[in-house]
Amino acid sequence: MQKEIFITTIEDFNNLLTDTKFSEEPYNIEIETKDFYKQLNLIRHDFHPNTKIWFRNCNSLIKIDTNSIIICLNNCRIVEISKDTKICSITKCDTVVIRDNAEITEINRSTIRAYDNSVIKKMNRCEAYLFNKALVLGATSSKIGARDKTFVFGNNDTRILAGEFSMIISTDNCRVGMRDDAKVYTYDRSTVYYYGGSLFNKSSDVIVYNYSETILSHNTFECKVINMFIDLHGYINKYNIEIYEDKYVYLYKAVHKRIKEDGTIEYFSDYDNDFSYQIGQTITPTAPLNTNILVACGSGIHVATFDWCERYGLEWPDLAILKLRVNLKDIVVPLKTDGKVRASEALIVNEMPLDPIFKFIYDEYHDIKEEEENNA
Repeated sequence: MQKEIFITTIEDFNNLLTDTKFSEEPYNIEIETKDFYKQLNLIRHDFHPNTKIWFRNCNSLIKIDTNSIIICLNNCRIVEISKDTKICSITKCDTVVIRDNAEITEINRSTIRAYDNSVIKKMNRCEAYLFNKALVLGATSSKIGARDKTFVFGNNDTRILAGEFSMIISTDNCRVGMRDDAKVYTYDRSTVYYYGGSLFNKSSDVIVYNYSETILSHNTFECKVINMFIDLHGYINKYNIEIYEDKYVYLYKAVHKRIKEDGTIEYFSDYDNDFSYQIGQTITPTAPLNTNILVACGSGIHVATFDWCERYGLEWPDLAILKLRVNLKDIVVPLKTDGKVRASEALIVNEMPLDPIFKFIYDEYHDIKEEEENNA
């Protein structure tokens, strides 16, 4: 029979680890602590294989590094799991970092960073980013960024951004964006956004923007290729853009941001660094608007959907995204738009905060890039 232990402070738990020989018999331990910002460690501690530890509503930094222990976590602040630890269930945790062959059976409504051959068997409504051969076997209604030879099996409205030789199997209304030789097998009404050198399999609807010649060279993979030729009405419907007062919409622009010595903020164009932007300013292009829809990137004020701006500015260390109000009558939609259009004028409304999952990807990308440059 398992012994029951209930703990409410980190000090009690640490004392318990010191005084009790958990390896000799099974325990059922419940931990519920409000010790903000304190660290609770289960590192290299031997437990009986039938011991169960339940963390509930813990606001502490929890670090777990033990073999073959079943752990359930609810509403915890930060969790770090490594060294072959096996987790039964994690629910509603702010940040979960898993490393070194750790395994989670089920994780729900949490933010996840997975590294180094870690395995997540079932993921539901999570925001996740995977590195270094991390593996997700089932993902539902989640947002996933995957790179470095990771594998993701996603279904039921999963959104996946894949890169660097990742393999994705997606079903049931998934959205997949791919870069850098990712390989994707899709089924059942999935949508694939393609960015160079990737492979597709099975009869999916592959949405192709500006890369149709490359995709058609892969037609032996039996893809149904849809070349998107859309007008303004189709653009608004496709990207779920709301129209205000029957005459204008809000779109976005990726710009560079610089804080001057006097504390003022300057926004400027990537194409023309001398072209600056100010909140509240109505801007017009330096050359007349190019109204030829066959030209993807003609003169004009280029604006786009929010996620297009995120993708476009990912590699910039000083990215900012501005919200602009644009009159419908001033917009030109290129024939093969990938989310970007142009206009004869636009009003700059404000700077927008980055989407949390993109912000994590953005920060992680630039941390890695800085580390590579420092080690060069």
